[in-house]
Amino acid sequence: MTSNATSIVCAGCGFVVAPAEPYPFRCPNAIPGDDVDHVLVRELDPAHVGFPQGDEANPYVRYRELFHAYHFGLGHGMTDGGFVDLVESLDKAVAAVDGRSFLSTPFLRSDELSERLRFSSEGGVWVKDETGNVAGSHKARHLMGVMLLLLVAEQAGLAPDGERPLAIASCGNAALAAAVVARAADRSLRVFVPTWADPDIRARLDALGADVVVCRRTEGASGDPPYLALRTALEEGAIPFTVQGPDNGMAIEGGETIGYEMVSELARTDVGLDRLVVQVGGGALASSCIRAFEDAALLEARVKLPRIHAVQTLGRRTDGRSHLPGRHRGGPDIRARPPLGVHVAVGGGAPQHRHRHHRRRDLRLGGGRGRDAGHRRIAGVGLGRDRRRGRGHGPRHLGDPGRSHGGGRDGRPPGAGAGGRGGTRRAGGGAVHREQAPERTRRNATVRSFLGRDILSLKDFEREEFFHVFEVADHLAPHARDRRNGDLLREKTLVTAFYQPSTRTRLATEGAMHRLGGHVCGFSDAKMTRAGDFYQESIKDTVHMLEFYGDIIAMRHFQQGAPAEAARWASVPVINCGDGWGEHPTQVLTDLYTIWHEKGTLDGLTVLCVGDMRMRTMHSILYAMSQFDMEALIVCPPEMSLLPEFKSELDGRSVSYREVESVDKCIAEADVIYMEPVVQADYTKGRDERGGEVATTPEAYRVTRQLLRDKAKSDSIVLHSLPRMDELPVDVDDTHHARYWIEAYNGVVMRMAL
Repeated sequence: MTSNATSIVCAGCGFVVAPAEPYPFRCPNAIPGDDVDHVLVRELDPAHVGFPQGDEANPYVRYRELFHAYHFGLGHGMTDGGFVDLVESLDKAVAAVDGRSFLSTPFLRSDELSERLRFSSEGGVWVKDETGNVAGSHKARHLMGVMLLLLVAEQAGLAPDGERPLAIASCGNAALAAAVVARAADRSLRVFVPTWADPDIRARLDALGADVVVCRRTEGASGDPPYLALRTALEEGAIPFTVQGPDNGMAIEGGETIGYEMVSELARTDVGLDRLVVQVGGGALASSCIRAFEDAALLEARVKLPRIHAVQTLGRRTDGRSHLPGRHRGGPDIRARPPLGVHVAVGGGAPQHRHRHHRRRDLRLGGGRGRDAGHRRIAGVGLGRDRRRGRGHGPRHLGDPGRSHGGGRDGRPPGAGAGGRGGTRRAGGGAVHREQAPERTRRNATVRSFLGRDILSLKDFEREEFFHVFEVADHLAPHARDRRNGDLLREKTLVTAFYQPSTRTRLATEGAMHRLGGHVCGFSDAKMTRAGDFYQESIKDTVHMLEFYGDIIAMRHFQQGAPAEAARWASVPVINCGDGWGEHPTQVLTDLYTIWHEKGTLDGLTVLCVGDMRMRTMHSILYAMSQFDMEALIVCPPEMSLLPEFKSELDGRSVSYREVESVDKCIAEADVIYMEPVVQADYTKGRDERGGEVATTPEAYRVTRQLLRDKAKSDSIVLHSLPRMDELPVDVDDTHHARYWIEAYNGVVMRMAL
């Protein structure tokens, strides 16, 4: 073990904390008014550390090799035994103060909840309850980790012993946890509380020896009075003993023990974890759990990264200035509803403040400035049944109407060079893809308005605009999930002009309009119109008529460029629903939305594209990749390869791609397997009837159940826009890789957004 096993980096600006810094709590580049969330995060180096396999009862002993405090101590002369002694000594003092010591909390299947939630036969609901922990919540776990780092630094002679007071702004569980741990360590603690703080809480804090400071609002001062007082105290030299990431990024480390315990138990019982439901008022608990699972995957522990669902208790509204790691500030509060099929629930104490700790692939809970990729993975809890069994509805990302997702992105993440697109691909388990820095949203200033805008090509989309559309889709998802129609577009009419056959695109587009309360008229076969009979009416004349019949036109055509031609003449927006061999932007927006929810990011991913590279979906997804840190692996028959002019365009857009001979030679690298047939209809015709025998797909271009089992990454996903031929056998449907039914569902949600 060496001190190189961990490093502390600012997720906002990339600042790297000096290894000898005893107080790695706040980025020095953080200044008032900055539009970046300067949150310090701990990074693990898998070359120097593995996931612990011990069975010690105390989590700070069992998982010590994952703590920065531990490696900081080793790097400054402390022994492994010395760190264990320090933990046990402090834990004993905590027990003397609170009557409870830090022990792993049970993580067990709840038969009652499994039955009540109608999930008994499909894995069940497991519960980890932190309300019986030290100080009655998970908050003490976080602060125990902070205190260990302080004590290690003091023993190393790098910090004055107890001279700087501890400080926190809280009037609930966090304050009580801070008071317990501070009392155990014999440290002075100042607690800044509002005038309306519960008298019982104040009395308990007094009894624990805390210096309680009641903060009143002063004339002319804006902001939360206790937090303003805390900031003043920190500027005067107090140590942030808080569970808010921007004030103390190290607060997450101790809380990760909760997630580590779940990882260990899941590995021991061989239970598959699909979804993790976390009660939040802040975000420290959720951030800690998710980061723990990411760490475990990075260190190649036996763990599947779960889908995260954060819920908030009814009637509880959080501080509008704070937000969950990075996937809402100032937005509506999230309302918890009974889950309908979750696998795991985690309870913390009573909600307090949202945590602003940066989570780079997990959570989304809010609006306002300073978003990061971590906002991508929180969803509402109204879920369907097990996606792997192909039953029910309500895929894993289902949104909550109370969410206001921060999905906007700058064209290039901070820290990316002139030729880079940002993001890193992490070694290790292959399942962790983290963005290099939180990306920022200035939605009103930088996102072009979609009002009246044609959707013709993904070449027209900037990076930030993809996430803006995803945000809208998330907000509207409950309508599709609950199969209920709204009235947002009750006075609007969609005109569908489909010159080519379509199942999913046309019905999803029409269904989306109905879900929003709008009306639909149009045609699905040009032969039934004057455009397809004797008159062969021109696009110009047809569109001039259609614009009188509705407010927006959705067009599919066998001629490449036809929707763009329609947009030239139409006074209403035109959406390209597929044009010959050209593009299919609505489908690929659906696909990227699915990837974003399933993987938590669109950066650091390898996408295996299998099929006819002349197809419009392949064109669109490769164009879209120019906005993300993705690599494409191209597998196709030689006669269906990328056209030279298209290759030149991809090179001009700095799209990273490799051409490979067969699927089995590269499937092990793929995070996403994106498929289209190589045996298919002629897309330049209005209708291509099947005649005679249909050719079979060569093995080089098939993705089979056996191939997925033997060579694919365990967390890779398979997408297919459908219809399929024999390139994707039906027995793949019930594997955990299959996401094309979720993809089809997302098609309705995405088209609602558009």
